[in-house]
Amino acid sequence: MATAFFATSSAAIRSQGRCGGGSCPSSTVSPAIVYFPNGTYLVSRAIVPYYYTQLVGDPKNLPTLLAAPEFDGLAVIDANPYIPNGGGSQYWVPQNNFFRVIKNFIIDVRQVPPERAKELASTGKSPKPPL
Repeated sequence: MATAFFATSSAAIRSQGRCGGGSCPSSTVSPAIVYFPNGTYLVSRAIVPYYYTQLVGDPKNLPTLLAAPEFDGLAVIDANPYIPNGGGSQYWVPQNNFFRVIKNFIIDVRQVPPERAKELASTGKSPKPPL
């Protein structure tokens, strides 16, 4: 059985005033390691790791990030998403896309229907903002 990702994990990524969400001047004073124990985490929108945030799964029992059939985003983990209604602007300039680590995960997108994935890839648009 999959655990919904958003409640606890999303709050851990966003907490402590770390830079993210397109609303900061590309710096942070509060690094974080967000640990995922073994399990399956249902993801319906893109996970956005903030500056200096490490997403780390259990190295001996890899957790699975399972994209829901209604997944809405271009990537399960999106390091630099487009700002909704931002005219093509992204959260960070590419030169500032650093100090993030993602390791020890299985990322499973098999439940996303092929036509949904094709639609997202061709339009590059997602009506829901990333986390």
